[in-house]
Amino acid sequence: MALVLAYSPLYLTLNLQAPEHLSLLPLFCCCLAIKLILNQSIEMSNADKWVILGLFLLLLIPSYQIAWLCLLILASYLLTRADPIIKSAGTILLLSASQPLLATYMLKLFPNMILSWDAWLVSQLLSLVYQGISHEANLIMTPFPHDLLILRGCSSFTNLTAVCLLTLSLYRYHQLKITRYEGYYLVLLTGLLLSINLTRLYMMAVDINWYQWWHSEQGQMVYQLGFWCICLSSLYLAQIHKSRLADIQNEHARA
Repeated sequence: MALVLAYSPLYLTLNLQAPEHLSLLPLFCCCLAIKLILNQSIEMSNADKWVILGLFLLLLIPSYQIAWLCLLILASYLLTRADPIIKSAGTILLLSASQPLLATYMLKLFPNMILSWDAWLVSQLLSLVYQGISHEANLIMTPFPHDLLILRGCSSFTNLTAVCLLTLSLYRYHQLKITRYEGYYLVLLTGLLLSINLTRLYMMAVDINWYQWWHSEQGQMVYQLGFWCICLSSLYLAQIHKSRLADIQNEHARA
């Protein structure tokens, strides 16, 4: 089972050509699912063995669609189990299988709609400072010597889905429910993530030198650092929620 859990997301992330700072997230989330399963003392039934054998044979086919299908089958199978921990592992697998495909194919099927949203936001910000700013689809037209064409690699959509994957997986791993307080914090994290990408696009639209810098190794490193800081904030949020829930349970136990 661990082989299916590890190989499927690895094959998915290698073949879907995700950005470097996103390629390890499905693997990390699947590791959470593996840990949940290994922590449970489960005796495998004959049905379990046949399912794992079938999935292993399917994974011998070199196709990322098959890897995606294996993860979905395994996630659906785990969701049928009565153990809530195993169900949580199935939910994490379902999220891990869905996020790379959702991000990739949404951008392939609806690129104008998604990219034009980024272009509209950036053009609105530029209009607050500069005159003659307009946009058409994913092209931002400026009064500067250059215009800015937003491509799929610059979209905020992929980053937003990745942070949602990580946060929801962490909450299922810790068996937590998102309350109103955590909901406000998640909205803040989403806004921070969006602002990082919009700031980058804003600077690239203003000056061609900024465009070259953000596409250099140093600029990409700064952008990835900001992304992972937000991911670490999600980890911190889940840990705080878990600690607070434990304190509440201890107070009830003392009472």
